[in-house]
Amino acid sequence: ELLAPAPHSRAAPVRFGIGDGFRNAQLHINSVFRSSDGDIWFMTLEEIASIDPKTIRAITLAPIIVDRVDIDGKHSLLAPVSHITIPAGRHRLKIQYSLPEFRIPDRIRFRYRLKGWDKNWIQAGTAREATYTGIPPGHYTFEVDNSDGYGQWGPAGSTLSIQVEPYFYQTWWFLAASILLLLAVIWQLHRLRVAKV
Repeated sequence: ELLAPAPHSRAAPVRFGIGDGFRNAQLHINSVFRSSDGDIWFMTLEEIASIDPKTIRAITLAPIIVDRVDIDGKHSLLAPVSHITIPAGRHRLKIQYSLPEFRIPDRIRFRYRLKGWDKNWIQAGTAREATYTGIPPGHYTFEVDNSDGYGQWGPAGSTLSIQVEPYFYQTWWFLAASILLLLAVIWQLHRLRVAKV
């Protein structure tokens, strides 16, 4: 039986290669089969191999580490960092992260998001940095996650709290003071007009 995903299947594909014991990861066309006992057989250019899917387990990985945070390429904060405050203005923020994993480094995939800015996770592939520009004032949380090597994503692996400070004219107290001043001017103009009558 040719191995094919069942309709409406939710199973994630798993990649196998030289790191799993294959001598050659190139397969012949239509050369993957499932036996009656459930084993999956592969015919590569150099060998015939089988895998028992029941023995495949997710790999527990070390936690992701936020290594470095650069602001405009100048201000570098090295790990461990859990919170940063960025001064007012438009800035370029670069966050570098890593995962100390040496067993299956070619399989590890990353995704990240800046909660409060990004609507969805950004699939980073094997890239280990995220760059943001022009983030408005506010509080954000950077989250980065990795797959377990077999395509399964877990909860966010590492977080970084980010506070972008506003200019003084972007603060609530400046807006409130401006409204009060405007109301005072309108009231004074009204009083002057009434006094003339």
